[in-house]
Formats: sequence, structure tokens, C-alpha cells
Amino acid sequence: MTISKKNILSIMLINILLIILAKFDKNLLSLAAVPVTHDLGISRVELGLAISSFYIGYVPMNIIGGFLADRFGSRPVIICTVIMWSIFTGMLAFTGSLSALICVLILFGLGEGAFPSTNTRIVGELFPRHQRGMAKSTITASSKLGIGLGALVTTQLILHFEWRTVYIIYSLFGFVLAIIFMRSSRGMAVPDKKERVKVNYLDVFRIPHFWKFIIINFAFGSLLIGLNSWLPSYWMQVRGLKLEVMGFAASLPTICAAFFTLATGYMLDRYLMGKEKILMFVSAIIGALGCWGTLVAPTVPLAVACSTIAFVGAGTMQSTCLILVVKYFPLKTVGAAAGICNAANQTAGIMLPALFGYILMQSGDSYSTIFGTIIGIFVFVAILSLTIRLGDIRAVDDGNKPQAENNYASQQ
Repeated sequence: MTISKKNILSIMLINILLIILAKFDKNLLSLAAVPVTHDLGISRVELGLAISSFYIGYVPMNIIGGFLADRFGSRPVIICTVIMWSIFTGMLAFTGSLSALICVLILFGLGEGAFPSTNTRIVGELFPRHQRGMAKSTITASSKLGIGLGALVTTQLILHFEWRTVYIIYSLFGFVLAIIFMRSSRGMAVPDKKERVKVNYLDVFRIPHFWKFIIINFAFGSLLIGLNSWLPSYWMQVRGLKLEVMGFAASLPTICAAFFTLATGYMLDRYLMGKEKILMFVSAIIGALGCWGTLVAPTVPLAVACSTIAFVGAGTMQSTCLILVVKYFPLKTVGAAAGICNAANQTAGIMLPALFGYILMQSGDSYSTIFGTIIGIFVFVAILSLTIRLGDIRAVDDGNKPQAENNYASQQ
């Protein structure tokens, strides 16, 4: 059964709303830290432990969810994922102790973990190769937009409602979107038992240069941790910004990165088909120059502009990497490959904060050491990206190629 262009646009719109909602749900606990610690009688350290427990379920489910999407199709996995995370989002409203909070957050991570990799898989199912760059970059930009909007919307809801009520609101919204997605995606092909593709880990790791994609995504997670974790304190301690001004300085790069992520998909589909690694190399070098400029800029506005360039470089680099996966990897492995790449990204987010803190402490609170480390990561990715040979990847047989091409044909 083929899908019309109108239905594809509807599916993508609902998917974008789900991505934004996922960011709202995921970041609510951090934004409601003060009332949560007060209501549950826990310390900020204990709350941090609880927030970290989310990733116990989230990281492995990134990989498992990708394999499930490759085997059963993205539609049933997305529906089950949204229903599960909506249930656990609602359960968070009724937690009354630290142990209950940790248990539900682990389940919440398991429920939501399959979503990122399945989102990459659905692009391969719905779009032909020459349109996948823009489609995937739209999804990536929506994720960045969800982070920015989440801080604004969630804080306002917390001010007007109790934090438990906000969890219930987001839970109900998730169920509504799940129902709408089920209705709008009815035409999507779901493989029967004979058509299900059996994919194992070796199938994915046999793809040429895949290990480089894993390293690049781990590096991107490291870059985000380095920039997001330490830039706020850098603005206040070194540049002397007040809290309200620092908030603007920290949010501007994310907003600009979302815009340039969309531009990335357009450029790759329109002008750089087959030359994507060039953009990855250039964006990594630009990111390194942006970090250097942030450190040495003589004025605060120029430093903020340079930090924006660094974020744009990092975002473009990672977006290009994931677009390469959805464009050139065999469709039967896209979900699994994206899941492993996302897990590498998230693993860096778990491991690196303490390491960057240790580096800063050992250097006597010298932020130049942090910036030097980040610049080194950018340069490493730039060099590694040039060694990726797309011809080797394209040579791998795509046993599930007709589905996206048939979907595209139905639009004509």
C-alpha cells in the first residue's frame, strides 16, 4: 500500500510534534528542580542521581529500538513508544519518594529510548534518497527547537500549575498525538512475517566505515557536553555576565543551530549529493574556529557570536553524519545504525561531564584548557570525516530499497 504526498506531510508534522513533546517530557524534571526537591524532601544531589537514572533505560533502548524498527517497521514501534512514555510520564506525577522517582525514570527511559532511532528509520521509509537530507535535518532541527521551546513553555506551566499537573498535561498530550499518528499513518507499509528483515549486530558493523560514524557521534556528544556544561559558567565567571544576560547568550546558539540544521539538509540534497563529507569537514573546522574565537574575542558580543558559530558547526557536523546514515546505508539497517549512533552520543553525555570537570579542576579553573580540548575534538572529527568513502557504503546491497521509491512514485 502506497502513501500520498499529503499523508507523508501529515505523518512528518505529527512526528515533529512528538519530537518536541519528547524534549518537553525529558527536560521537565530539571526545570522543576526546586519544587520537586521540596515536595519529595530530597537534595539536589539526589535529584541529579534520579535524572541520571533515566539514561539507564534510555541508552540501551536506542539500540534495541532501532533493531525493532528495522524488523517490524517504524509505525508500530513509534506507536508503542509514544504510548509507553506517555504512561510513565503520567506516573511521574504520582511519585512520592526518591526510590519511586528513580524506578519510574528508568521505565520512562526505556519507553522513550526507541524514539530517536525510529525517527531516522521513518525518513528512509517515506522519502527517496534525494529527499532524505532535508527530511532528516527537519527532524534534527525539531529536536533542537524542542529544547528551546521546552524551557520557555515548561517554566510558564510550572509557574501556573503544580509540577505534577504539568506531567499529567504532557502525558495526555502524548496519548492524543499517538492516536492522531495511528490514524494518519495507516497507509504505511508494515512487513508481514515473510517480509520481516532479520538484522543482527554483525550486519550493521559490516557496513564500511560504520565505526567512524560511531566515533563522530560520540565526539558530538562530547562537544555538546563541553559547550553546554561549561559555557554558562564561563560567561559569568570570566566574561562577567549577569544571570539574565547569560541566559540569552546560552540560548542564542541553540536557536541558530536549529536554523542552520534545516539549511544543511537543503544544501546536501540540492548541491552536495555524494559530497556530504566535505560539509562535515568544513563544519568541524568552522566549529573549531568558533571555539577559538569565543576564548580570545576582545568583547562579549563578539564572543557570543563566535560561540554561536561553534554551535552551528557542531550541529551541522552531526546532522550531516546522520543524513549520511539515512541516505546511503541499506534501509534494512538504518534503524539499528541510527540507534547505535544515538547511543554513542548519549554515552558521551553520561561519561564526559565528570571528565571535563576534572580537566577544569586540574588546570586551576583555566577555561582555555576546556576550549583547547573541544577544539582538538573538532579537528579530530574534521580529519576523520575525510577518510569516509561513500562509494564503499553505496556498494553495499540495499535489499529494502523499493519501499521508499514506491512511496515516492505514489506522489507523482
